[in-house]
Amino acid sequence: MSLSGSDDEMEMDFLRDRYQEMDGGNFEVFLSFRGEDTRASFTSHLYTALQNAGIFVFKDDESLSRGKQISPSLRLAIEESRISIVVFSKNYAESIWCMKELEKIMECHRTIGNVVIPVFYDVDPSEVRHQRGDFGKAFRRLLSKFSIEKEVKVLDWKQLWWKTLREICDISALQIIFSSWTERRDKLDNRWKKTLLVQISKILDLNPRWKMKIADSIESIVSQSTRGLLEGDEIPFRKEKVDDVKDFLVKQWTEVFFEPVSISEVALLDPCGETKIANAIKLNLEHCREALFEAAGISRNLVLNFCEETEITNAIELHMKHWMDAFSKDDGTVLHSGYPCVHIQGLGNSITFMESDFQSRLETVYSEISSLKLHWREKVLKAYGNELYSRRKSDIERHLERCASALTKAARISTGFQSSLRKLKAYNRIESLVEYWRGALCETAEISRLVVQYYRGLTDNEINYMEKNARDALREAAGISGLVILNSRNESEAVKNIVKNVTSLLNKTELFVAKNPVGVESRVQEMVQLLEQKQSNDVLLLGIWGMGGIGKTTIAKAIYNKIGRNFEERSFLADIREAWGQEAGHVCLQQQLLYDIHKENNTKIHNSESGKVILRERLRHKRILLILDDVNKLQQLNALCGSREWFGSGSRIIITTRDIHLLRGKRVDQVFAMTEMNVDESIELFSWHAFKQASPEEDFIELSRNVVAYAGGLPLALEVLGSYLFDMEVTEWKSVLEKLRKIPNDEVQEKLKISYDGLSDDTEKGIFLDIACFFIGKDRNDVIHILNGCGLFAENGIRVLVERSLVTVDDKNQLGMHDLLRDMGREIIRSKSPMELEERSRLWFHEDVLDVLSKETGTKFIEGLTLKLPRTNTKSLCTKAFMNMKKLRLLQLSGVELVGDFEYLSKDLRWLCWHGFPFAFIPTSFYQGSLVSIELENSKITMVWKATQLMEKLKILNLSHSHYLTKTPDFLNLPNLEKLILMDCPRLSEISYTIGHLTKVLLINFQDCISLRNLPRSIYKLKSLKTLILSGCLKIDKLEEDIEQMESLTTLVADKTAIRRVPFSIVRSKSIGYISLCGYEGFSRDVFPSIIWSWMSPVNSLSSRVQTLVDMSSLVSLDVQNSSSNQLSYISEELPKLQSLWIECGSDLQLSRDTTSILDALNATNSEESESYGTTSQMQNVFTLIECNSRSKLFEKTLLIQMGRSWEITHILKQRILQNVTTSDGGDLLPGDCYPDWLTFSSEGSSVTFEIPEVNGRSLKTMMCHIHYSSSDSITSDGLKNLLVINHTKSTIQLYKRNALASFDDEEWQRVLSNIDPGNKVQIVVVFWNRITVNKTSIYLIYEAIVDEKVEHYHASNMNVPRSISPGVESMEDLRGASVKSLTKRLFNKFLSCKYFCKGKVEKKKN
Repeated sequence: MSLSGSDDEMEMDFLRDRYQEMDGGNFEVFLSFRGEDTRASFTSHLYTALQNAGIFVFKDDESLSRGKQISPSLRLAIEESRISIVVFSKNYAESIWCMKELEKIMECHRTIGNVVIPVFYDVDPSEVRHQRGDFGKAFRRLLSKFSIEKEVKVLDWKQLWWKTLREICDISALQIIFSSWTERRDKLDNRWKKTLLVQISKILDLNPRWKMKIADSIESIVSQSTRGLLEGDEIPFRKEKVDDVKDFLVKQWTEVFFEPVSISEVALLDPCGETKIANAIKLNLEHCREALFEAAGISRNLVLNFCEETEITNAIELHMKHWMDAFSKDDGTVLHSGYPCVHIQGLGNSITFMESDFQSRLETVYSEISSLKLHWREKVLKAYGNELYSRRKSDIERHLERCASALTKAARISTGFQSSLRKLKAYNRIESLVEYWRGALCETAEISRLVVQYYRGLTDNEINYMEKNARDALREAAGISGLVILNSRNESEAVKNIVKNVTSLLNKTELFVAKNPVGVESRVQEMVQLLEQKQSNDVLLLGIWGMGGIGKTTIAKAIYNKIGRNFEERSFLADIREAWGQEAGHVCLQQQLLYDIHKENNTKIHNSESGKVILRERLRHKRILLILDDVNKLQQLNALCGSREWFGSGSRIIITTRDIHLLRGKRVDQVFAMTEMNVDESIELFSWHAFKQASPEEDFIELSRNVVAYAGGLPLALEVLGSYLFDMEVTEWKSVLEKLRKIPNDEVQEKLKISYDGLSDDTEKGIFLDIACFFIGKDRNDVIHILNGCGLFAENGIRVLVERSLVTVDDKNQLGMHDLLRDMGREIIRSKSPMELEERSRLWFHEDVLDVLSKETGTKFIEGLTLKLPRTNTKSLCTKAFMNMKKLRLLQLSGVELVGDFEYLSKDLRWLCWHGFPFAFIPTSFYQGSLVSIELENSKITMVWKATQLMEKLKILNLSHSHYLTKTPDFLNLPNLEKLILMDCPRLSEISYTIGHLTKVLLINFQDCISLRNLPRSIYKLKSLKTLILSGCLKIDKLEEDIEQMESLTTLVADKTAIRRVPFSIVRSKSIGYISLCGYEGFSRDVFPSIIWSWMSPVNSLSSRVQTLVDMSSLVSLDVQNSSSNQLSYISEELPKLQSLWIECGSDLQLSRDTTSILDALNATNSEESESYGTTSQMQNVFTLIECNSRSKLFEKTLLIQMGRSWEITHILKQRILQNVTTSDGGDLLPGDCYPDWLTFSSEGSSVTFEIPEVNGRSLKTMMCHIHYSSSDSITSDGLKNLLVINHTKSTIQLYKRNALASFDDEEWQRVLSNIDPGNKVQIVVVFWNRITVNKTSIYLIYEAIVDEKVEHYHASNMNVPRSISPGVESMEDLRGASVKSLTKRLFNKFLSCKYFCKGKVEKKKN
């Protein structure tokens, strides 16, 4: 449905506002395509791939209703999308919708620079550019459609619309006005509305937005019509004029309504049609008003509408005088207030009533005069218009008030106003009634306008203009370099290339800001204003300064996301302070910056000084956004942004730091000092953590304000305290607040300590302190093992710490902790013994550790110790320093040498992490029986142990980067080892066979062990192993078939090895989820089909391929191209075992020979094996077995095989066959042709040959095979073994085993039928058990009408069709077999098909 221009603009503004309100709601890519060509194939794959890459894609749904123009929401989606992908297919140009999309896309390409990526799917770019070939034919079909629409559609809509509007009278208005119950009246109204909406929906194909708009109009029509009728029901008509008030009203309503509506069906097609309708509405309402006034006995002089020849204010004054005269005519004796009783002379009758009654009537008069005043105001508004009325409002209102007061005074003086009151009541209700009906008629005319717009045909000028625009858009789009996809051969690769290209164009590097970004946007806006103060070509440096935890990094990330796309390139270097302290950290940061800007790793930076030169040369030509997060040293700034000359004009550099000293001396242009959150922001952020909502609960409002006051506006403190207080009672909150009052406001660490103090026991506190000192950045599972070994119940403890926001776990499963919390934890330890280092439980500061070790002052209080020194400053210390550390659990060393007897080390040691371990083996005197984790990376070890110890607690052994290690240890003494990590051990060549005894191992990693030649066979016995990594083991050349014994293996990574063949048993694995092997990488469900296809390459003989497959499963499929009789002879014995066989022959002669060979092989097999059938529901859709009434001694049956999906026609045909067979004698009476729904072909025996006819406007959807057969003795099954579909025109043979047919779904049936085209000569052959005789075979070809993809699909499972209509039909429950459960069988059932692979639905081999 097309919209008016004003409607378009309003909706565009509305939608644009909604887009801006949504957080990241804009679409990044618009996908234009022809649904019937590519929706279920290429476009679906592309859409999914783009979404998986994190790209927001607008994919239009062609099932939505459409008019001649694309909707404003669609145009806005095109404008907002930075990239449009246009998939040109053969029928693309036949869709007016697609062409309108293309015009808008190219307009945005020209005007605002949106990128266009054309994809030519099965069409040549030149055909699109010049509208030739099949593409050109589709375009010409589009042009021819318009003339047809112009002649037909406009003629049809009038009758439909007229019939729809008559529905208003079909629901009698009498029912409305006769109903005294409001509830019943509402029900009648709702029925009226529903009927109209249903009827209008039949005429117009409404989208949800317009359905709502028209529903509102219908709501107004019904409401105003009803209210008018109800007003009319209260009019005091004169009995001599109106016999039946209700009939009179309905008659007036019908006459008023239908004449303008009848005009509207033609008038709206004229340029001046709306004026004609408005005049018709006005004229009819005037006639209605006159009739009502006459029936009510109101004279012409009392009607304001007949005074319109004068100026409106004069008319109102004249109208007022007429009513004053009316009241004066009713005047009787003067009323005196002191009289208790009043006598009034009026209308020739003398009546007496009490003064109180008179006062009530007088108030009624005042109310009616007030209503009259409202009608006057409406007349003025209609005459003057809103603008003039607004300018003269005060004068007009004074005039209206003066007239109303004069009339009120006249009524007050009158003592006998009975007649005038009745007339005034009638007048007011008639005016209200007319206004209500005017509104209803105007709403009806508006719907008429929309209907006309929907059905209006195109003019010749419009067609010519549209053709020119379309051709221009096609030429322009086809001139852009794009991707060409022919015969679906490069679909998968094309999808990958498009996603890669789009990702690069969008520069998808957004950062996560915060779960609840309270107060972020306002601060970001301030920062952006600072960044825009200088000229755009200047290089600007901005510093963000503030204390830890105040949100510097959060704001920097938000700015990066907000303005990052305005620069050529951008880089965010996070945690510089921490990264700088690591080995070669400065070089790594420089390398990261270079990669972020240039996206390449070829340039290597060897040291910091050379890095400065490289960065200066490579960055100065680009306009970049660079954010340096958490800088704490001047050297870091010198290495990463030495001067402004390093960067291209217009670049922006943002530095976050706790030290304002680094930002002084004109090093930056501006400093943004981070401020604490204000009270409102603090309460909101705190509430999100404490209550999981934006504001506090009612009972906690004051308490929340107190907590926020103590937090001092520090975001981290608010988050931690909020998480701590979550789900606590009021009394607990008060206790916490009492604790807070004892802590000074400026002691942030002490405030955070409240959450620590709130931990339930010393175990959780100990875990927190261990993480703060030793395990930040470590794998969560490893830490759990180590701390569990210390008796700390770490899994639950870490969960609690995460819930309390004391610890985080990132997407790599690594533990994290905010610096303030880390410092707070370390301060807790330090404060317990501020002066005596040796009495602290944990030592982490290198100077403190060196002091204790060098002086050998260690004590039993020390539980953990870490000393990490640079390699250039290695220290040699004595082992005696550990002699008194009897409770030492955790030891981390780097760049340290220990001299002396290792028996001094604690026997309670659980974690030994010693990078650069200096010995050739672990000293024998070192007791290791309590160790849970040994990490000796970069060691000089050649063998792990000379004399092994029983190490029952050891779970982790990591010897990575040990360049002198030649063989693994004996694993017999490591019964509980779970992780074995030997990465980058280049001299490792021998793995002990005892590795097979690691019954609990979960991970084995031999990555980059380049001397390793093979794996011991015992490794394949590891049933617990989940992950095996062999990538980079260049000399390992095979994996054994025994790998299927690894029943828990979920991840296998063996790329960059000498392995060239995937073990056949790999696809039998029920556990493997991810695999990287022999160039195949991905999830097993995607990779296995490609692996299987590789086994079936031409280099392998056909017989070996079949034998391999048959050995693996009895349910297999095989496709053979260019077959030969010699090949088939090799597999004749295996044919009965194949689930399906698809053969393409090179000639008619070859087809004949292969058919004979196959039938001979099948008939030679006389077994009546029990098949593994599909589910009962599947068989009911495919097979129907029927017992026949036979006069002979033979047992006769018929079998009905349905090949294709179930829908309405198939059910009708099946029921007719069943009825005829079960009611006739012998079952020969079968339904014949029912053109065009189905066609019938029959033949005696087990084979029928026929030519596929072409049925105009219909496509072949289902085949039904009906076989009449008999046997000399009773059989319990149907006896079917195989079915062959032989296409003599295409020289193909399709062989299917019975259980294959039973398990087919709609997609597989479609693959079977897709090989059959009109004009093909086809033969159907059925093969039964040898003792069964086939008497007759019939084929039904069932056709379905082709419509606009809105065909209603009728599935058997959804139809109320009886399972049988005769007691002679056997229950298929008896035939139910076991379902195919194993992964291998499912893979072969679903994936092994040549057609399937050709469609590009499988993972291609990596280059």
